[in-house]
Amino acid sequence: MQPPSSAISSVTPRLRWIARLAWLTFLLVFLITSLSAWLRLSGRLPGCEPWPGCLEADAAVGAARALHRMAASASLLVIIAMVLLSSLPRPALRVQRASALALLGLALFLAVLGALTGRSQAGAVVLGNLLGGMLMLGLAVQLAGSARRQEAGPPAAWTGLAIGLTLIQMALGGLAGMTDETLSMMHALHILLALLLIPVLVVGAWRLVRGRRRASAVLILSLTVLQIALGSVIVIDGPTIMIVTMHNMTAGGLLAVLFHCRT
Repeated sequence: MQPPSSAISSVTPRLRWIARLAWLTFLLVFLITSLSAWLRLSGRLPGCEPWPGCLEADAAVGAARALHRMAASASLLVIIAMVLLSSLPRPALRVQRASALALLGLALFLAVLGALTGRSQAGAVVLGNLLGGMLMLGLAVQLAGSARRQEAGPPAAWTGLAIGLTLIQMALGGLAGMTDETLSMMHALHILLALLLIPVLVVGAWRLVRGRRRASAVLILSLTVLQIALGSVIVIDGPTIMIVTMHNMTAGGLLAVLFHCRT
């Protein structure tokens, strides 16, 4: 049974607005995760002189925290708007509504986690913030893609494997600097998993080229090379705030591209 013509004409503007709001959510969450990484690392890694007292006294830290709060509040409002748009009837946008509700759930989880734990550097708190934010990045891009590609087929199996390995790598990276006892082990596991992930990404990029999605393939390969370069700098020269934050940002970008490939 075909939907009424009025329903068909009304769904396209809704999908366009959802796609725009999803991309706006991605930009806001990317800013949030980048600021979170910088703030988390600022208390652990050298990046200014004299160390370590300068950063806590630096006005940039306060500005970063204020910007982080504003971006988080804005993203929550945008996500609520997407939930409302995708929940309108005739026709119901079930796929988009599910993604928007997942984003809302993650945003509320992170808000509660931040309210309860404050600036805690406990491993569970770091992982919750890190993985929650990165999943929001991926879901926002996937939602934007689903709103643009209504006739997309099922996602390729390699994307799920690549996303899973990338999230595990992120978790290991987040834990790598938590305590002196686990630092070497976590770094070793992080590097080992990278050796497993790189072939998956290369094969996936080749499949994307065959499927005429060359732009996505180029992005995946470029971000992979950049991650390898940044990781090599960290191993050779030691971690610094700027390089580790860039490593975190590049990982978020790579994860977002992988989620987009599922649409």
